[in-house]
Amino acid sequence: MKTGHLLPSLFVLLPNKTEAAYLRMWEQIRLLCPLAQPQQMLLNFEKGAITSFEHVWPNTVVKCCFFHLTQNIWRHVQSVGLQSAHTHDEELAMRIQRIPALAFARPADVPDLFDQVAMDLPLTPEIDELVDYFERMYIGRMLASGYHVAATFPIDLWHYHFSTPFGLPRTTNAVEAWHRSFNATVGCHHPTIWKFFLSLKRE
Repeated sequence: MKTGHLLPSLFVLLPNKTEAAYLRMWEQIRLLCPLAQPQQMLLNFEKGAITSFEHVWPNTVVKCCFFHLTQNIWRHVQSVGLQSAHTHDEELAMRIQRIPALAFARPADVPDLFDQVAMDLPLTPEIDELVDYFERMYIGRMLASGYHVAATFPIDLWHYHFSTPFGLPRTTNAVEAWHRSFNATVGCHHPTIWKFFLSLKRE
């Protein structure tokens, strides 16, 4: 960030978004910046990007974008057919919004708080699907056998209880805003490499 403007310092063209591609990218960045020891890294909810980053910088705290957490929940609200109810039922909307708000609770308290939030929601098949999705993806669950199934994205990745008081970034919105602006400058989704370079020069 400089004079109120976001200035990207590194551009990477990836062939795909596999874990192997991300791993190669992080390793190349480490070669370019061998002294870099980032304290915290803010990523989107991409398992391959997260796992590969932690392989290259195991001592860095990785966090996932809070905005994308809310977007993921909203997409699932839509996919299970709750969009209309969420729009027209203010009480239901408020109760559903307590789910992403868990990101600001003490991480040790999140599982119990999630249970309370879930119990305060109406008993419908659609709500059950939403609760099951969030538990599976972001909380983890204890089976009847006593075996704990880890979440796809554990609480440590998306809670901001300790970092919020210090004003640390919670979203990648600034970067994505730059991406949207740059995409408008390029003018197409799949430019040639030369058009891409020329657009960067204009930027």
